Amino acid sequence: LSTYELSNGVLPTSEQGLMALTERPSSRPVPANWRPYLKRPLQDPWGHPYNYRRPATKDKGPYDIYSNGPDEQPDTADDIGSWQL
Repeated sequence: LSTYELSNGVLPTSEQGLMALTERPSSRPVPANWRPYLKRPLQDPWGHPYNYRRPATKDKGPYDIYSNGPDEQPDTADDIGSWQL
């Protein structure tokens, strides 16, 4: 995400999500200097794509990256996120 922001001057939106690192976003803001930053989307330990939210609602940084845990249900006790690091 840092490289994406450095190259394009902006982070992906929540709508664009982490897929913006593997596929060029077509929604605004369309990154001018996009390139593939990952070969495939990152997956959590249970094989599900990570969630991305910008602006952050739980982390002190500009975004949250999180997993809904093994139950795949949002806002349950097994959720893990960047704010826990």
